[in-house]
Amino acid sequence: MLCDTLGLIRALMVVPADAQDRAGGPLLMDRLRAAVKRLKVVWGDTHFDTALAHGWVGWGWVGVAVRKAAGQVGFVVQPRGWVVERTSAWLGRSRRLSKEYERTTASSEAFIEVAMTHIMAWRLRRSPSSRAVKTNAAGNLTELVTRTHISLCSANTPH
Repeated sequence: MLCDTLGLIRALMVVPADAQDRAGGPLLMDRLRAAVKRLKVVWGDTHFDTALAHGWVGWGWVGVAVRKAAGQVGFVVQPRGWVVERTSAWLGRSRRLSKEYERTTASSEAFIEVAMTHIMAWRLRRSPSSRAVKTNAAGNLTELVTRTHISLCSANTPH
């Protein structure tokens, strides 16, 4: 899963359990290139070093591998490493994604995309910039009107 700095998925690829992330990384970068044309920097875990090199050789993207500090003991938040973890946590709130029920990688990808669409719609609905304030002739606040007409709800999403 490749996310932007807001945590939105830009490229997604589910691989079988017997495949390593290192092997699927360059294919994921190809999917990212098809989705996003103007990109400069890609952050990734150390096990995605081949994918970061693939992006550099193919399109000149700067690949930054997020590594543990020398002598680090215990948990320390890594720069930019938390972005994908945060997105994974958001997706984990989806009941369908809490366990792996799918038989094919394509259906797993589809349900991840559905869950991400739900998250984005929920953000639009909750966004302060998506609301217009109505005032009366005296300039007093009378009501708050929502411009976004998307309402998706499920049992595990706060309303």
